[in-house]
Amino acid sequence: MVLPMRQRPPRIAVSGAHMRFASTVADVVNVSPTGALVRLRFKPRLGGEWPLVLDLPTAGHLWLNGRVVGCHQDSSGRGTLPRSTEYLLGLAFIQPSEGAQAVLSMT
Repeated sequence: MVLPMRQRPPRIAVSGAHMRFASTVADVVNVSPTGALVRLRFKPRLGGEWPLVLDLPTAGHLWLNGRVVGCHQDSSGRGTLPRSTEYLLGLAFIQPSEGAQAVLSMT
């Protein structure tokens, strides 16, 4: 049995976007209507749920909840710290409000 491939929403790089995660501010690598990829300085627990504030230059602050769905060391060298101290974190948004979903769908 062949399962149909599920299309992922497009990931969009948003210049100047940041996310408040726990007690730190993370750089946003990309964002979609369903989640975000961020770069931060610590490795959170996989599956953990966190309150988030997504700061978008053109839309302001979005208050969201997110689940950690992936985390690995950043080997790209694009961050501000040495490669060994930064992580790329995949977040899935959990039940965003209608207003937040509308803004995320426009990014």
